[in-house]
Amino acid sequence: MNAKMIVILMMAVLVALFVWSRWFRKKEQCLNKLEIDSFESLQKWLLDKSDENKNKAIQASAALSMAHGMSPEKANEQALKQIESL
Repeated sequence: MNAKMIVILMMAVLVALFVWSRWFRKKEQCLNKLEIDSFESLQKWLLDKSDENKNKAIQASAALSMAHGMSPEKANEQALKQIESL
């Protein structure tokens, strides 16, 4: 393989990364927003342990787990375990 072929293949990889980065970036931004919401709701619940804050924390944690591909039932179970461990 000569240098020209390597450069051409590298350019093809860069173009492919540029094309696919839009889809991956949108998904990453969505997951980041869900992580922030989950963390902030857990913080609010730790400061004020009301039922309303607990339900919001469970919903936010379950939404994050479902975004990662977990089933709704397992996501709710995991969120409840997370709340109980705090």
